[in-house]
Amino acid sequence: MKKFFVIPLLILLSPFYLNAQYEFASCDEITKSNDKFEDIVRYSTPTSTQFGGFISALKVIDGDNSRVYLRLYANGQTLNVDEKGVILLFDDGSKLEWPTEKLEVEYKDFGYGNTAWRYSAFILLNDEEISMLSSKTINSYRLYIYDIDVSSTKKKNVRNKTNFMNQVSCLITLD
Repeated sequence: MKKFFVIPLLILLSPFYLNAQYEFASCDEITKSNDKFEDIVRYSTPTSTQFGGFISALKVIDGDNSRVYLRLYANGQTLNVDEKGVILLFDDGSKLEWPTEKLEVEYKDFGYGNTAWRYSAFILLNDEEISMLSSKTINSYRLYIYDIDVSSTKKKNVRNKTNFMNQVSCLITLD
């Protein structure tokens, strides 16, 4: 008789267990650092690397002023200097563009003969851009000609891209 009660109960509760396994990011994952020389506080989301690129957000509080930045990275095999342009595509089809955003580039040696040119952008966000990043999930982004696809069907990647949206939501509320 117990088997007939336990098995349906497990089947009934399994969706709750699966959702708990893939719970989205909490504000606890955001790190805080205080500048020991100046009255500056920095909050940073973890750098997400699960989809072939690197993405994070940073909030800087300097007295009564606060700024939010987006940091994006992409690796490429060809050296391109003084290039510009960043595009973010969201799952709903909308996009953010920074066509004049200058990209930094550095040579990376990952060991075992694995090398690349790492392209990066560090973008100061306005209120509209912050709102989009905290309410929409990123599908993909481009740094100059280097595309990073975030729209993987792997459950872990889907979770991580939603985590970033939730982390930005947390980040903007911190003082």
